[in-house]
Amino acid sequence: MANAKKVVKNGRGRPVVYKGKKFLRHVATLVKNHGATGARAILNAEAGSDLAGKRSVKMVPQPLGISLPTLLKIAKKEGVVLKRGRRAVAA
Repeated sequence: MANAKKVVKNGRGRPVVYKGKKFLRHVATLVKNHGATGARAILNAEAGSDLAGKRSVKMVPQPLGISLPTLLKIAKKEGVVLKRGRRAVAA
């Protein structure tokens, strides 16, 4: 009995929903270029709209309702450093 090992398949907690190195890098790039709320709007835009044209059609063909904390978590994991608060208004 001392040498018996337990086999853990999935581990504890909720499983990761958004996977894939290319997808995560694409989301992080959107956050870096457009900010968190802009990236969320682009990912959630209807197919064929102007905002939807800014995302990769192969990776995100349908609107994706992803939460803001999840976007920030993905961007942080990919090494994107964001400043706090709103972006400055372009003059």
